[in-house]
Amino acid sequence: MSLFDYLEAKKREARVKRQMRDAGKVVAGASLGALLGLLFAPQSGEKTRKDISDKAQETKDYLESATRDAADSIQFKAYQASEQVKKTYEDLKEKAEQKKSEIKDDIEIARAKAKAVGEVVKEDMKDLKKDVDSTAQTLKEGAENIKEEVKEGASEVSEGAKEASKEIKKEVEKTKKKIEDNK
Repeated sequence: MSLFDYLEAKKREARVKRQMRDAGKVVAGASLGALLGLLFAPQSGEKTRKDISDKAQETKDYLESATRDAADSIQFKAYQASEQVKKTYEDLKEKAEQKKSEIKDDIEIARAKAKAVGEVVKEDMKDLKKDVDSTAQTLKEGAENIKEEVKEGASEVSEGAKEASKEIKKEVEKTKKKIEDNK
């Protein structure tokens, strides 16, 4: 995964978070509007309470569904990112193996020409192996970091939805209590 791809993935992740926050605001606003509409509608108290209860249940169901969908989407994107990192790692590993093979051939030619040059190339080969190992470790760590960030993002989205659901429940309870107090 290139740096550009990584940055694009981060932008998409931030956009999804913003969209989830905005969706929660829209749902909360719509619910509040529906509740106020029901409160001021010319109906019996019992009918109004039932309508409020029904709307609260619909909102709760919608939020739970949206949360599950968002979590599934994030998990799928995490899987895709993980697969892309694995593919990139394998490609780099293959290229490193090809380079390693090419360098070995060059080393043999250099040894045939001069022993002194062969010793220098041998030392360079050790450094290259360290660099390849370091790069492989860096890629593994990057993949783990991405995985953890995606898990954290999914958790934050889930928590946000739960909090929104709790707030809606509180508002419904307050409204229900006001209605009962007004009887």
